[in-house]
Amino acid sequence: MASTRFSTKAANYILSTGVVLKNGTGGGAPALQEDAAYPMSNLLKVDRYSVWATGPTAPNPMLVHIDLGQDRALTFFAVLGMRQAASLAGNTISSIFGTRTAAQGYSGVSTDYTDRATVALPTMGVDGVDGGVVAASSTCRYLQIKVSVINTTLGLTLGKFAVGLLDQDLGANLVYSPGAENHLVTPQVRTETPAGFPVISYVGAPYRRFLLPFRAITTATRDQLNTVAKQTDPFVYFDQFDVAHECVPAPENAVAHRWSPPDIWDALLELRSLG
Repeated sequence: MASTRFSTKAANYILSTGVVLKNGTGGGAPALQEDAAYPMSNLLKVDRYSVWATGPTAPNPMLVHIDLGQDRALTFFAVLGMRQAASLAGNTISSIFGTRTAAQGYSGVSTDYTDRATVALPTMGVDGVDGGVVAASSTCRYLQIKVSVINTTLGLTLGKFAVGLLDQDLGANLVYSPGAENHLVTPQVRTETPAGFPVISYVGAPYRRFLLPFRAITTATRDQLNTVAKQTDPFVYFDQFDVAHECVPAPENAVAHRWSPPDIWDALLELRSLG
């Protein structure tokens, strides 16, 4: 069982200044593949709801090439907000991440990249839109993401990719304290007819709400949790089962000072996954 880990926006190098989408730039790079209303450039945005849509004639596999601007050390790879049409429920989409260093230079040839990780996820359900893996550290400037299987009639939409570091790792032996909660939330508006029958209108994608208690922790661990709780941009939460969720923190962060000296703290970290 792994520890609880987080990757904040600053550690997702695809969102760094100077990153360039190579698709459509020539020099052997893959062509742009996009619906004009939902361009590939949306992959470089923080907002996962500004999606990239492949359009209805996407090739299979689909290649995405990204220049990170400089060599970066990568230890995790994630796919966030992947969706296909409801009629394709049950299909699994695999994204293979490959790398080249600055010294190796850019190449538009797929086989010139060294594969580092594969992220596979089903296309439907609250736990099927995000996926990630932790991999051995590698150095990368030029990133290739090979996306399969794409339905070439209906295509897919994607919020963004994440590659970088798990910059807030609570340590090999720390998951959370007993009593953690995982709530599945199905957004809906409920009313009743005059006869008392319920009328339910579903108003959004399902998501999860995590309540993670941490009791009798050190100041160093408290500071890591505070860093996560203060994030104003979405971040990736890797749970102890190596499942990735893109989340935002609750607007209020509870910390209690239990003992001193040495300082001992209790904290409750509340997260909301993004649907």
